[in-house]
Amino acid sequence: MAKFATGEAVVRLSTLALYAFTTRRFGVAVFGIVALAQAVSTYVTLCADQGYKLIGARLVAQYPRLSPYLIRAIVPRRAAFAALATLGGCLYAAWGPLPSASRPVVAAFALAVIPASLALDWILWGTGSYIALSGWKALVSVISSGLAIGGMLLTSHPLWSISIANIVAAIAGSASLWFFVSATSEKNHLEQDVAQFQKVRSELRTSKVVALGTANLLNLVFTNSDMLLLAALTNTTEIGKYGAATRLLFVVFSAYYLLLNTLYPTIAKIEDIRLLKRYLLPGLGVLLVVGVLFAVILGHFSRQALTLIYGPNMHADYLLQILVWAFPFELGVSLISTILASQGYEAIMLRCLFVASALNVTLNLIFIPRFQAVAAAWSTVASYAILWICYLVCVVALKPRNTVQPAIVKA
Repeated sequence: MAKFATGEAVVRLSTLALYAFTTRRFGVAVFGIVALAQAVSTYVTLCADQGYKLIGARLVAQYPRLSPYLIRAIVPRRAAFAALATLGGCLYAAWGPLPSASRPVVAAFALAVIPASLALDWILWGTGSYIALSGWKALVSVISSGLAIGGMLLTSHPLWSISIANIVAAIAGSASLWFFVSATSEKNHLEQDVAQFQKVRSELRTSKVVALGTANLLNLVFTNSDMLLLAALTNTTEIGKYGAATRLLFVVFSAYYLLLNTLYPTIAKIEDIRLLKRYLLPGLGVLLVVGVLFAVILGHFSRQALTLIYGPNMHADYLLQILVWAFPFELGVSLISTILASQGYEAIMLRCLFVASALNVTLNLIFIPRFQAVAAAWSTVASYAILWICYLVCVVALKPRNTVQPAIVKA
């Protein structure tokens, strides 16, 4: 896990280096265009993948000998969805509510989704090759950031340098994974296990995959819709300031997410929901206190932190001072969602996310035209607070499933 964390750290640091260089050399408006393009490409990527990556990794873990069949079954389907999603992204870039200067960059980032969708990272994930997966992610990130910075130094054209580097890194990343998987795969004949094939085909049904993709999309709307609404209702400078503040927080969140991913298998082994609830409420209290302390400290040093990374001309400290108050709620939200997912309560998660997402979009639509990025920041804090409350209420109301099962059996 330490080596996996090292790879993730390289990804974050190389990305921050690109952000810092871009902002310091070309200004916040250029960074805003890049942040917007990345936000749109996230939606395109999710629509391209649907749920194939998660389902594919799970099936590889369960039936490793079926990996060749899974590759033949999943890759063409992801490619088809990627073509449709990229077309949608390009149409959005051409005619969507975006600043005109951002349109070619958004289209270029959308096009990069096609080669990225062909990557076999889900094979490494499913087989537990975390060191190789971490190294691959770090390599792709370093290639993208390095080529982009090199291009900006040579040509002084930041947007095209970053766009081309992103496409090249996506192509190189996918090609390297195909070579690695081909070189390391065992050349065994595929045994025809009818039961396994039926299970795999059932899991790969389009309706089931799209349902998972829809759930992931709803989560993305909750966390990322503010960038698209800022693009539609403000300008690239506001987008850049908001993107700078949120990306700094995301780096901090990433360490916590990695910790929860490490604890997930342990939590999943606990079948008694009453035991989890017994430790959850005190844990949420501790996390709330830690989050408040962190918010106070980072809010106090917000200007210094942003200046250290982006230079003295960012002037987004007032946004970071607001956004840090989402941190105490996000700590609890992530813990509760990990517990719910580990116990199979995805339906509860979806209902809570729907409420919080609807609130987030509504607040942004109402207040962004008047208050711009400040409205997006406060909407984020309010949405996290509501999601925290919804999760807490639902978890407290949960009853052990094994208390009702015997009655069903007797009936």
